This record gives sequence, C-alpha cells and structure tokens, in this order.
Amino acid sequence: MSATRPHSSAAAGLPPLAEPHASSYYGLTGEKPIALERLFAVSASEFDARLRAGVPFIVADAGGGSEWLSRPCEYYSERWPEGRMRMEYTRGEGVKYVPLAHDAWRSRDRWRLAHGEHMAEGGKVNAPYVWHIKDGGVEAPPHIRASVQREWRAPD
Repeated sequence: MSATRPHSSAAAGLPPLAEPHASSYYGLTGEKPIALERLFAVSASEFDARLRAGVPFIVADAGGGSEWLSRPCEYYSERWPEGRMRMEYTRGEGVKYVPLAHDAWRSRDRWRLAHGEHMAEGGKVNAPYVWHIKDGGVEAPPHIRASVQREWRAPD
C-alpha cells in the first residue's frame, strides 16, 4: 500500500472520538486534485486493508469477467423497464430521472457545463446517467432491486 493514515483520533493528535477535517486527513492543499492509485487484481485482504486506511483508490478491473459488462444497453431496458436512471448535472432542469425503457439514456449525449470543482475546469462534459440500484428508492423500487440482486454475481 502506498499510503496509510492513523487509525485513531489519538494517533492523529485529536481528542477521543474527534474526526479530522478531510483536507488534513488526506493531505489536500486545494491546489490540485488528489492523485488516485489505479489497482488491478486486488485481493480481498488488500482491498480491506486499503479501505480501512481511508485512502481513496480505483479498482480498475472490478467487474472483470462479469457478463454484465458485455451486455448491450437494450438488455437493461428490456429486463428492468421500470427502473430509472438519474440524469447527473441537471442544475434545476426539472426532470432528474429517465426510465430504463426510454432510449434517451443510451442514445443521446447531454453536454453540460461542469461544476466548478470538476476536473474539466468549467468546460463542458457529457453528463452521465447513473442507476443507483443499491440505493433503492425512486430509481429502484424493492421488486426491481431484488430482481437485479438475484442476477448479480460478484467477480472472482
């Protein structure tokens, strides 16, 4: 592991149960984004250790071998038409969700101005659609979430 953090408030020089400010904990200066390490073939024990250290990282091959990666978008539209994709970066446009049955989420670009903190530095980005299936709610009512969970197989 390339970076570790204290595992207790005492080790960080804070009173018991106090939490450090995120910028000091992660060593952020506000001048540039934190560099995230991209990992491949992470073992469960290494994943747990990195997670407990609290240092952000990217598992680049997390879905490796999953049939979900090779399925066309139409599969999801047909299988869960009532599911709703969240339209990111709407900035008060009104509509925030689009049903999976609708082809907009898989066939139309949505160019929007990026948020000020975005690495595009105020330029335009193709705003994503995201299906927060694990969160349930309006995007995935219980019967849809249960159906997705029955089909999901964790990567080896």
